[in-house]
Amino acid sequence: LTSAILAVDTANFEGTCPHTFVFTGYFTLTKPGTVTYSLEAENDLGAEFNLPQPTTRNLEAGTHSIFFELVFAKSLKGWTRIKFIAPEEITSNQVNFTLTCQ
Repeated sequence: LTSAILAVDTANFEGTCPHTFVFTGYFTLTKPGTVTYSLEAENDLGAEFNLPQPTTRNLEAGTHSIFFELVFAKSLKGWTRIKFIAPEEITSNQVNFTLTCQ
């Protein structure tokens, strides 16, 4: 497992809430294998996120993409990243985001 990268559609959003942030992760497998990953996140309000359950998939070698959507109804600042626990432990870059509800 190599090159775990995470991106967000809009890192800073100001407007009507609730708002959905779309996160896209990319990773590369050098050989076929079973991959297990989960999304990790925190925010400045200490509120719990409704994160998806850890996922396990059997994949071929190559570059793969995964998508996560998080919906928020209140202004906040936070971050998220993908943690891979199989076939080896790797954590993606951390993506910061800000929501300002009007």
